[in-house]
Amino acid sequence: MLSRNHRLRSGEVRDIIKAGTSGRAGYLSVKYVVFKGPYRCAAVISKKLAKTAVLRNSVRRSLYTALRVHPLPSDTSAVFFVHKLPPTPRTAAFAQDIAKLFHN
Repeated sequence: MLSRNHRLRSGEVRDIIKAGTSGRAGYLSVKYVVFKGPYRCAAVISKKLAKTAVLRNSVRRSLYTALRVHPLPSDTSAVFFVHKLPPTPRTAAFAQDIAKLFHN
């Protein structure tokens, strides 16, 4: 789990989805904005993709673990959308996608 100061609130997620810049790599797509402060993010996993809450939470935790390995730039707020499930272990695949999106 990400610490509270690195998680987005629902209103912030809506604003980022409306006004953010988008990108896509492999299993993830992202909408993000640049602002002052520490990085903040949220993960969206569709029920169509992962039927059970247990699987959705597992995917979200894997994405958050990958964010600890490859943190976002400190002035970025991002909403990650998972488009397809990578093979297990998922963390490495998500870390690779995050590196492609933000650490070129």
